[in-house]
Amino acid sequence: MSNYTKQISWSGKDALSDSDTEKVISGGDFDTEFSAVQTAINSKIDGGTITNFTSTGIDDNATSTAITIDSAEHVSLAHGIGFNGDTAAANALDDYEEGTWTVYEVNGQGGTVTTNRANYTKIGRMVYASASVTVGTTTNVNTLNFTLPFASTINGYYLGGGNVSYHQFPVAQSDNLRPTIENAAASVFFLYGDNSNADLKVKCNQASTKRIDFFVQYQVS
Repeated sequence: MSNYTKQISWSGKDALSDSDTEKVISGGDFDTEFSAVQTAINSKIDGGTITNFTSTGIDDNATSTAITIDSAEHVSLAHGIGFNGDTAAANALDDYEEGTWTVYEVNGQGGTVTTNRANYTKIGRMVYASASVTVGTTTNVNTLNFTLPFASTINGYYLGGGNVSYHQFPVAQSDNLRPTIENAAASVFFLYGDNSNADLKVKCNQASTKRIDFFVQYQVS
């Protein structure tokens, strides 16, 4: 988009003598001036259909793009969305994403893992993910640990977690079964029993041939 810039020094003609031919306003002068006006107007958005649009914002001297509208009518804001007049960069909503992911057992020790369904929504720094997974046949006795779409940035106290909505695990692992996000990692393991014993983690062989449906939420960068 370009701004209108005056082409003819109209007031400068007033200082010229009547005999000066430059004092005469010609049709060419009008053509030059109105062409500049037309160019500026045509480059501005004034409703109608936008095919592709980019803007550096209010400041026409800005060097980076602030707003982009593509042909699919997707609007991209380079610095996120602020609310209620808040201009702090740390408070801007700068990311939203929806998608799916394929769940694996982190160390490849859980046999063939089938992802029945796995969806996530990322809003800002928070991830909300749900999955239905069936574990293949395995005799491995290490902790069952599934992959997640993003790595947690919490590096202590196991602050990410969620709930199990359905499972086929043995009765012994059914008591207070819950998902827990691994610290500073893109994976989730499952605790059961009371909170007094942190070692009660579901093992791969305990989940052999079993299905589990779960939901988690956690913080990322």
